[in-house]
Amino acid sequence: MADKPKNSVYSDETRRKSARRNLTIWLVIVLSAAVALAVGIAIGVLSILPQWFEKNPRMVMRRIELASRDRMSYNGYWSSRRGVLKRRLGLKDRTSLWEVDPGELRRTLENTRLFSSIQSARVYQVPPDTLRIELTERTPVAFVGNSPLVTDDSCMLIRRRESIVAGSQWDGTLPTITGVDLRRAGERDPRLAPAVALIVEARKGAADIDLKIAEIRIASPEKMQCRFSCGSPAKEYVAVFPIRHYERKLAIQLQALKAALIKLRQGGEDRRYFDLSFDGQVVNRDDITNQK
Repeated sequence: MADKPKNSVYSDETRRKSARRNLTIWLVIVLSAAVALAVGIAIGVLSILPQWFEKNPRMVMRRIELASRDRMSYNGYWSSRRGVLKRRLGLKDRTSLWEVDPGELRRTLENTRLFSSIQSARVYQVPPDTLRIELTERTPVAFVGNSPLVTDDSCMLIRRRESIVAGSQWDGTLPTITGVDLRRAGERDPRLAPAVALIVEARKGAADIDLKIAEIRIASPEKMQCRFSCGSPAKEYVAVFPIRHYERKLAIQLQALKAALIKLRQGGEDRRYFDLSFDGQVVNRDDITNQK
């Protein structure tokens, strides 16, 4: 059998290449058209859906649901004050749920100048008509002088009337920190740090003795004076703590104070004043009325 001429073989190869090239071009055209159609449909749907949701009467915000991020149920200050919360957030009646910006609301709630009692927040849109707000409120550890302020363990100043202290069992049972000038709610006051640390450390307690702090006075930049009670029947005592290096020394100083109290109680002595500012030594005296 005679071989095909070379020009015939070349012609067949050229036709196959041309067919593949034409097929590739058509595939590109078809895929491009499909992609363009899909993009067009998506843009159309995305432009129509918000309008449909915003104008849908079922998507109007009718309910604000408050919850806690830390507890099974939320019973903080804002739990019974949804109306006040709504007005302060600038939420109007008949607002579309989809016009609400959760990120902006969260930033507003975490603005300590506006909501000093709120530590953190999360905001969710829950169709068809609910705005869910999860709050973590600050827990007060002390009153600040005779002011309308309390402080938490980070030394954040909180409006007392907007904290979980207001109208609760906390009222009147917290210790008081005095000796500092007042600042505004929503600010941290580092001058309170030694007193706050002492309150927190004392709350850890011990089985042998329980100190109930009534007042801590920042007497100077070098020392603070703590008025507390303990025992049954309860007796009032005063202890002076140095402020220098309080972060490292408070726990040791409290243990030394408790040991001194136990020793006096066992010995039947009735001394009421303790000075812990002498490098680990506990100096106790009889009279507390004239101590400064």
